[in-house]
Amino acid sequence: DEGSGYAIGLAALRAVARAADGRATPTRLTEAILSYFGEAAPEQMIHRVYNLGHNTADIAALSTVVEETAEGGDAVADSILREAGRELALAASAVARMAGLSNPVPCALAGGVLLNSARVAAYFQESCAEDGLILHPVERVREPVMGAVRLAMRMRCSVSRPMAMRSLMSGSRPDSSRPIILTARLPPPAPLQDFPGRGGRP
Repeated sequence: DEGSGYAIGLAALRAVARAADGRATPTRLTEAILSYFGEAAPEQMIHRVYNLGHNTADIAALSTVVEETAEGGDAVADSILREAGRELALAASAVARMAGLSNPVPCALAGGVLLNSARVAAYFQESCAEDGLILHPVERVREPVMGAVRLAMRMRCSVSRPMAMRSLMSGSRPDSSRPIILTARLPPPAPLQDFPGRGGRP
């Protein structure tokens, strides 16, 4: 899952391991991640990461440590975030190409990494531009479905309301070359149901 919080956290652990055995330049990530885990030496993290049952969420949580370390001027941490942005841009470019989208392409930024890491978001848009993918408008949304709704509202038909009304009253059809986007209200959410075996909570 390139560009994800897990990928960022895993890259940070690898950078610390490589720095510890001399295969790479030292990085402030070592001190930052040791502090995060409450350990004194990189060797002690091996047991914690591999034997204490850390799941993907635990590794992904390190992405915030990487972001903070990059903001402190660490080049290794910054390169990890840059690579994450690049991978996300490659994914976006591939989707736009396969879908036959032409510039500018509307984009909704969602997910913990793009919403919480200003550096990854900036590197993502920078890499998209380098690939020739122009993103506009760009929306930041907490819920992906709301991003689709907001982008659709922005891309409303350019036909004015008076023109549309005149067309309807005269019985003529609007110019088919102009896209018409209908905005429908979403129905209210269905009431939550109790599920057995979970304490009556959904």
